[in-house]
Formats: sequence, C-alpha cells, structure tokens
Amino acid sequence: MISVPSEGKPESEIIVPTFENTLPYEFEDIKLQYDPTGNLKAGTGATVWDSSFVLLKYLESQFKKGLTKDNLSIIELGAGTGLVGLSLGTMLPNAQITLTDQASVVPLLKFNAENAKLSNVRVEILDWKQPPLLEQYDMIIMSDLITWPELYTPLVNTIDLLSNEETLIVFSHECRSFEKEQKFYQKLSKKFRFKNVDENEQDPVYRSDDLYLFTAKKKCE
Repeated sequence: MISVPSEGKPESEIIVPTFENTLPYEFEDIKLQYDPTGNLKAGTGATVWDSSFVLLKYLESQFKKGLTKDNLSIIELGAGTGLVGLSLGTMLPNAQITLTDQASVVPLLKFNAENAKLSNVRVEILDWKQPPLLEQYDMIIMSDLITWPELYTPLVNTIDLLSNEETLIVFSHECRSFEKEQKFYQKLSKKFRFKNVDENEQDPVYRSDDLYLFTAKKKCE
C-alpha cells in the first residue's frame, strides 16, 4: 500500500493497482509509466497528451532565459502521469512542486513521482468540486483540462482559490470544440485576464496549429 492525502482525512490507504500492464515512457530525463489502454481505469489522466509537451517546453525556455525565478511554489492541476511537473522538479531543484489529480489517477502519479526520487515534489488528491482550504502558489500550470463543460466552473473556482494577483497561470490546450471550449474562457475572463502565447514564443518543434498556450493572472479587485 501507499499513503496519499485525501479530502476530509489526514491520509487514506489506497491499494496501488498492479503496473504490469502499463507501458514505459521516456522523455529527456524523465522516465515514467503510462496507461494508454485503460487497464488502470484512471481515465484520460493515465496517458500522455501532446499539449503537455507544448507547456513543458515553453516553461523550460522561460526558466533557461532567466525570465522567471527558480525558487517558486508551483502546483499542477490534472497532473496525470506527472510528465510536466516531474520535469520541472528536475529542472528546478529550488522550487516546491505539488502535483494534483483526482483519486483514480493519483496511484499512477505517485508511482511515477516516487520513481523520480525528487525531494521537491509532492503528490496530492485534489477534487475541484470539493477543494479543501488551499494555499496560494507562485505558479499554476495545467494542460488539456478544458474538455468537460460540467467542470468549467469548479476548475475556475479552484484556480481562483489557489492564486493571488501575483500568481502566474500557464496552461495549454488542444482545441477540439471551440464552441464548447469558449465557455471556459468566458468563465475564466470574469476573474482573470489572459492572453495567447504567440507561436514565435513557443518551442519551434513542440507546437502545432491546434495546440494553444495561454498565460493568465488574476484581475485586481
């Protein structure tokens, strides 16, 4: 068994499913397991999506250019397999990084985090519909979370709880239905100002016409 935080309890014992049927995935310095076939019943969070590479390589360029300090508190929403957050943990040893996802995904996420052996990374369950009292972070990152309209309001509310006016929010998304997804941006715009990251500012390899990258900050009250 492994022990992971759970809402309403100090910790909860969750039986780790067998990872024999998962597949190894390696990207640069990060090695992890993922589940594209759905054996773990962890949904979309158990695989690796193209938008995560767009987000990761953009963040990497910002840190390498020194445009952002490296001793940040960072939280990733919907961290999935942990590719982005674990890569940042390797890249930014002075940062404190929290990887979050729903309970069904956390065992795989925690498995990958433990294998990465990064002392500056922790894993937590986070239910957007019932978020606990949360601290605020220097940076919030997320990729490919604008898929389920019923979660738009809980997601925006969670981002609001996790942020202050200095928090930088960076997120990527693969456009699948603009008509549906624009409702998320409408909700987000009520509390945050955001802008599209120009393609010229993105990685020359890890970018695509249907993959969008945004930065956002909370509006001043």
